Amino acid sequence: MTMLDAARRLAAVRHGMTVIDCAGHPVGFVCAIKRPDPLAVNAAGQRIGQSSDLAALLPGALVAGEPRVTSPAVAARLVQHGYLRINASRTDQVDRYALADDVADVSDGVVRLSVPREALAVRHSGG
Repeated sequence: MTMLDAARRLAAVRHGMTVIDCAGHPVGFVCAIKRPDPLAVNAAGQRIGQSSDLAALLPGALVAGEPRVTSPAVAARLVQHGYLRINASRTDQVDRYALADDVADVSDGVVRLSVPREALAVRHSGG
């Protein structure tokens, strides 16, 4: 899937939609949608050429916003490719992020992913 295809799928997603994984298991509900930012160089969305900014030099060090993952590389990929933040289903209890590339289909108020729930990035709740 190209980044353009993923962006088109994200455009069809709305807050509150149900999210299911590739096996049809509930993952949760969409609570945030982040459009792709292919020029971002870190999780803060700092653009190329802003490297004098401390947050750009130390990705994730000063950023309290989204995405909240423990790996700066995963955070950068989420920001660059776009993502959905998913509030946990009752059975899972863990909030997750799905890359825009992971969205297989959006129809009838449901976001269907191309990956299993376990493959999604877990939202870090620590401060």
